[in-house]
Amino acid sequence: MMEPSTIKQWQNHEGIVVASGNGFDVIDCQLCGFKHIIAIPTEEELEQAYRHDYYTQEKPLYIERYREDIDWWNMIYTRRYEILEQHLSTGQRRMLDIGSGPGFFLLNGQKRGWQVKGIEPSIQAAEHSCGLGLDVENVFFSEQTAPILGMFDAINMGEVLEHIPNPTALLRLVHRQLNHNGIVCIIVPNDFNPFQIVLRDHLGFNPWWVAPPITSIILIFHLLPSLSNNAVLKSCIKSPPSL
Repeated sequence: MMEPSTIKQWQNHEGIVVASGNGFDVIDCQLCGFKHIIAIPTEEELEQAYRHDYYTQEKPLYIERYREDIDWWNMIYTRRYEILEQHLSTGQRRMLDIGSGPGFFLLNGQKRGWQVKGIEPSIQAAEHSCGLGLDVENVFFSEQTAPILGMFDAINMGEVLEHIPNPTALLRLVHRQLNHNGIVCIIVPNDFNPFQIVLRDHLGFNPWWVAPPITSIILIFHLLPSLSNNAVLKSCIKSPPSL
C-alpha cells in the first residue's frame, strides 16, 4: 500500500508525491491545482517524443489496434457528433481536431457532412490521415500555427490535455479559434479514480496510468470545469469520460 507523504518541489511547483515512474515523480501541485510530473518536459523534448517516437516506440501497433476496433470507435464518434449537432445551428459544421491521430474521428465527421481539419504532431499519424483523404497539418497547435488554421464551430481534443504541460494556456488559445457560440469537446482519462486506487493500494497493481514523459499531467474528470473557467470557456455539457 502506497503512503504518499513526501513533498517535492521543482521551480515554483510543489506538492505531495502521489506516484513515480520512468524516473519522474508525480506531484499533486499546489500551484497548478492538478497532478503533474516533475520535471516538466521542455518543448524540444515533447516535440521529439510526439513527432518521432510516439507511434514508433511508445505505441508501434496503435493504428493497427485502432482499425481492429473501428466499429466501436465509430459508434463513439457518431454519438459525439450527434451531441455537438444538438447544440450547434445547422450551418455550424466546421470542425478542428487537435491531436487528430490516425484521422478516424475526422473521417466520421466528413462522412456526416462536416468540414473537417486536423492538426497532428506525429509524422506517422499525419501521413496516415492524409492517406484517408483528410486535411491534416503535421504541426503542433501553438501561438504561431493557430491563426493560420482559421476559425471553427467545434474543436475536439480527445485525450490531448494530459500530454500538455500547461493545459490552461492551451484552452485559452483554443478559445480564440472558436466562432461565436462554438463548442470545445474535451476527453481526458479519469485517472486516480477509486477503481485504480483500490487496485494499486490493495491488490498490488502498478499505476499503469502513470506514463511519463508521454503523459505530463494527470487530469481527473471533475477538474475540467475549473480549467475551462480559467481559460474563459463556459462548461455547457458534462458527460462521463467514456464519451
